[in-house]
Amino acid sequence: MYFCSFFTRLKNEPRKGAHERSPLIRLVHNNACRTSQVKPFVNNGHFLSGIHSAHRGSCVQMGYKIHKLMIELDTMEPKVIFEDEQLLILDKPSGWVVNQSQTTKHQKVIQRWLTKRSYPLAKSADMRVGIVHRLDKETSGILIVAKTKEAFEYLQSQFKERVVRKKYTALVHGKVEFEEGTINAPVGRLPWNRERFGVIPGGRPAETNYRVEKYFEKDGQDFTLLKLVPKTGRTHQIRIHLKHLGYPIVSDEFYAGRKTARDDRIWCPRLFLHASEISFNHPKKEKKVSFKSRLSKDLENSLQTLD
Repeated sequence: MYFCSFFTRLKNEPRKGAHERSPLIRLVHNNACRTSQVKPFVNNGHFLSGIHSAHRGSCVQMGYKIHKLMIELDTMEPKVIFEDEQLLILDKPSGWVVNQSQTTKHQKVIQRWLTKRSYPLAKSADMRVGIVHRLDKETSGILIVAKTKEAFEYLQSQFKERVVRKKYTALVHGKVEFEEGTINAPVGRLPWNRERFGVIPGGRPAETNYRVEKYFEKDGQDFTLLKLVPKTGRTHQIRIHLKHLGYPIVSDEFYAGRKTARDDRIWCPRLFLHASEISFNHPKKEKKVSFKSRLSKDLENSLQTLD
């Protein structure tokens, strides 16, 4: 566990040059970290543009607000919530990619992490080492892994038949008017940008139910904490549906807009989306089982900054 002190630029203060951000790397190096370990935190918005860092014992400069950042480089790994002969239920941290590919060579990948464990599918690339579904890189929370071929196929069929019930927690911009509702809008790749998805005519059917948990306010802006239950599992479905409704998720760089997401990440360092609960039929016992994941500490800390 490593601790770094750094300063973020306040409003109306002059920006600092890139050379003034370099002490951050040196400070972290003093704690025996490699630059490659720091870069993911920079990319994920933990270190924002305009940062000025200082060595231990240096004075706080006028116009800067000091923060403490706890970087758990040695403990930020998936946690096993439950395990038996058929299943692994993981609590995935934000910043981990689920499936391995040619573009994930220097990233933390759940599939690669699982190959170090000992179970029948741990070396099966064809079955993605038993990973049955996926979460976006910045989304934290529950992930199901099958340990056997039989369990993998049984769980896949449950996802296909929509037996699996998933719940998510999200913080969105705006005050959601209706306390409960259903978003029913087709989702597909955007014709003008095939790397992005959105609500489009002719897209695949997609449905998301939501319920308001709590309203917040910060600096004159409204925010709403939601519980969401997707009936379908389209790529980025929850994020797209909430943007379509006019309530984009906090710190969503794809769907909230770059400027909004950049401002969000001053107080919420990553996408505020957490897979909080899942229920399905156990492949061996053939009875319904449920698992929960508490909101991650970084998102809890972000909520504490709101009124």
